[in-house]
Amino acid sequence: LIKNIIRNICVWPKRGVVPIVQEVFDKQKEELEGRPAGILFINVKQAKNLPRVGAFSQKGDPMIMVNVAGSLKEKTTVKNNSIHPVWGEVLAVCVYSPLVVQFVDFEVHHGKESSSSMMCKMSYPLKLMEPFEVDSQWHHLHDMNSESAALTEAGTLQLDMMYKPFVQPKEEEKEEEEADDIVVLPTASGGEQDIANQGEVTFSKMVSGRSGALFVELNYATNLVEMDSMSSSDPTVYLSVGPKTFQSKTYEDELNPQFNEKFEFVGINPDIHP
Repeated sequence: LIKNIIRNICVWPKRGVVPIVQEVFDKQKEELEGRPAGILFINVKQAKNLPRVGAFSQKGDPMIMVNVAGSLKEKTTVKNNSIHPVWGEVLAVCVYSPLVVQFVDFEVHHGKESSSSMMCKMSYPLKLMEPFEVDSQWHHLHDMNSESAALTEAGTLQLDMMYKPFVQPKEEEKEEEEADDIVVLPTASGGEQDIANQGEVTFSKMVSGRSGALFVELNYATNLVEMDSMSSSDPTVYLSVGPKTFQSKTYEDELNPQFNEKFEFVGINPDIHP
């Protein structure tokens, strides 16, 4: 167990927790792994002088991928055939405590996500962000494909960023925490007998009303309906809030899957819209 955890956190920056005493670990797991600290709003405005790609030095099809603590959080659209792309797109990502050891990485990729290649990137330490203040500046990008040991500049990226922490709200506006919500799964016909036969999905959620954030932990499902000839199913859960949709892992031949997956839905702050 310890060997697997260490291997998974070898890529910096990642935060890992190694359970030594299981009872203590169960009680303090959420604090040790880091609680949601706030939302980072990012206005990806434009880039200048991006590297050319291919053997014939063609203009690329750039897209920005935003990673926090080594995990992809958001991405922009693709701008075709441009070394001076203009986006003007506002992204919102959740950041976790402690901020002092975390970076937000901006990677410029060529092409669509399924077949993209990284052109250049830059990292910004979250500890430099002042709450509720807009940080507006140009950032130097660095070539990730250069054979030189020194960092090679590869254009610039203009960003407006603002960190909005989950401050303690008033008593009547406190964050809501609900555990073990159970959703009964109906069929298309909606009959009472059908509803009783479709199984249940259990999840936990935390809502931060002031900041417009919803955190959902998909726990498990029980007694799902059999959908194939082998008296089993391959369940996948889709979670949607507004235009945002997440998909869980698929569990083959399982009517009582244990998901234990977390999903984040964060809102958009109008203060830094283009």
